[in-house]
Amino acid sequence: MIEIRHKIFFSEYVVLLTTFVAIQVVGIDVGIVLGVIVAVVDHVISTARVSSLTRVSKRSRAVWTPNDWKLLQSVGYNYKSPKIVTLEISGAVFFGSSQQLMSGIFDQIGIDMTADVELDEHLRTPRSGPSLSKSPLGGTMKKRKNNNETKALLPTRPQFVVLDLAQVPNLDASAARGCFLQLSRVCAKRGILVCAAGACPRAEWMLRSHDVAYDLEKEESNKDQLQRDPDSFNVRGENNNKMLLFLTIYEALEFCENQLIHQLTKQQPMMKNSSFVRLDQLADDSTRISEAPVSSLGEVFSHILGLTMHETELLVERLKDIGDNVFHDESTYAAGDVVFRNNSNADEFFVVLRGGVALIRGEPTKQRTAKIISGAGEVKQLQGSFSNLVEAGDVKAFLRVGGIFGFVDFILDRPRLFSAMASTDNSVIARISRTKLDRIKDENPELGKIVARVLLHASVLELANCTCCE
Repeated sequence: MIEIRHKIFFSEYVVLLTTFVAIQVVGIDVGIVLGVIVAVVDHVISTARVSSLTRVSKRSRAVWTPNDWKLLQSVGYNYKSPKIVTLEISGAVFFGSSQQLMSGIFDQIGIDMTADVELDEHLRTPRSGPSLSKSPLGGTMKKRKNNNETKALLPTRPQFVVLDLAQVPNLDASAARGCFLQLSRVCAKRGILVCAAGACPRAEWMLRSHDVAYDLEKEESNKDQLQRDPDSFNVRGENNNKMLLFLTIYEALEFCENQLIHQLTKQQPMMKNSSFVRLDQLADDSTRISEAPVSSLGEVFSHILGLTMHETELLVERLKDIGDNVFHDESTYAAGDVVFRNNSNADEFFVVLRGGVALIRGEPTKQRTAKIISGAGEVKQLQGSFSNLVEAGDVKAFLRVGGIFGFVDFILDRPRLFSAMASTDNSVIARISRTKLDRIKDENPELGKIVARVLLHASVLELANCTCCE
């Protein structure tokens, strides 16, 4: 007992010492039972502090024009008062940590729990009644004064909150109702749209079954409604007090960015170039996307760099004069076809000209879906728009028309660190090899500079999503 105390944690030593003393006092059988009880209590106390909340700086992988990019940079992701806030949650969330987590989220988005939050009666615990929330007689003015001082120290409230749940292995019913349901309703009353992304099947089922999120059909309908009329969220009602679920963090961020750009420019989202399809459209109507016209590399590059119409025409004509086979190769993929695999040679980078691509961590292998069993038996698995792709592996992100991928490994000349798979039928992808790029640089330096600018833009986006130093 004395020799090992330097090799184990204090809590473990307390459990061990308690078990040893109990065995000496009441016997081995009862002593072991008491030791197990103490160990269980220690485990509950320690895991109650496991979940953590981190504010991260991430952006979508959408191909916005330079003007839209500036709007997002100056307003959406403003350093002092951002309209879009991304919070990363890690660890299991349950009754022991949910209230602390909710408090941390409110602090991050500028909501004072003591002054702003009025808990719904049916969400209160049995021991917390209306009498507990009342102030003593004569203390109202002092409380209001303190609340005003607290509000002055809180950050500006955003319009969109994106929760990254990719590192949450599980959450229970008390956390779903006591934290996430309360969060979504409080935010909805203040015009804040809450989105969650990357939830595992167990967490997703818990959120939907406890009315934190919509059912799949209603969710798709609400997303479509918000895309057509982003201002509809400001209309209060029962249809606007739940959070929206997305498969990846980049999909959720693109949805919020699109909403914000519409509000800032007062233009319909559909007024964008129809060849550049939003990610939400990629999920809803893959047949129509597969029949869309193929964008040219010149159109994609000009869209990324914000070239004028005259400059775009010159760039497209220049690429036609050079010839497609000289500069790049185009290939057509069916949904599920592998573009490249993890650890393969990175001798080329790719640009999506039609359809979409899913980026997958590791190898694109079909995964077995974990069973979800409730008190009433096994739960029927949710079948969303991306269910077939989720089975293909751990999806990192989806790219749409104009998306550039594989360039980091290409520039660093190292093996691929991920796999890529076509997400829709008739996806057309341009492939630019190192040999052809070197030839273009020698024969047409101006075009080589344009490609360098495009790769620099893509690299900046990739670097903006790096949270390794946070």
